[in-house]
Amino acid sequence: MKSLATSLAFTFAFATPAFAAKMVLVSKAANPTVEAIYSSVQAEWNKRGNCMEATLVKVLKRSNANGRTEAELLSAMTRESIHRFVTQWFDESIDLNITTSKDDLDKFFNDTQLEVIEENEPQFKLTLVREKLVTLTSDPSVVVYAGYGSGNNTAGEILAVYDKKNDQILSLVYSNFASDSDCGD
Repeated sequence: MKSLATSLAFTFAFATPAFAAKMVLVSKAANPTVEAIYSSVQAEWNKRGNCMEATLVKVLKRSNANGRTEAELLSAMTRESIHRFVTQWFDESIDLNITTSKDDLDKFFNDTQLEVIEENEPQFKLTLVREKLVTLTSDPSVVVYAGYGSGNNTAGEILAVYDKKNDQILSLVYSNFASDSDCGD
C-alpha cells in the first residue's frame, strides 16, 4: 500500500507539470505590430483593472503536443496563459476562434461590448487594436484569436495573438472578473 501511495504522489508531483508550458510575463513584444498594440493600450487598459486587462507572456518552453496539432497546441497555450496570468475565474471555458480577416474581427466586435467601448471611450484605442489585428491576420507567423471566457459569476470577451516566431502571447480581456460590477465604476 505504501508503494501505491508513493507511486501516486510521484505521478501527481512530477507528471502533471510536464504537460504545462513554462511562461513568464514580459513588458515588450518582439513583433513590432504586437508591440504597437500592447504599448498603446496596456497602461490605460490595466489602469481600469476591474474590467480590462492587457497581458504579454513569453513562452519559455511549449507544452507537450500529446497528439495535438500545432493549431490545437497554440490555442491550448493561449488559453493557459489567460487562465494563468489574466484570470482564473474563467474556470468553465475559454473559447477562442482563429480570426483570419477583417470581416471575422468586425463580426466579433459587433457582437460584443467592445463595440460600445470603442464608440464611447476612445482612450482604450480599440480602433487601433482592430486595425493592427487586421494586419496580423495576414501574417503566417501569427495567429489571431477572438472569443469568450466564462466561469461562476464571470464572463468576458477575449482578443489574443500568438506570435509563433517569437513564442509570445498577447491577450486583451474585457471582463467583470467575478465581480458584480458593470465595469463602468
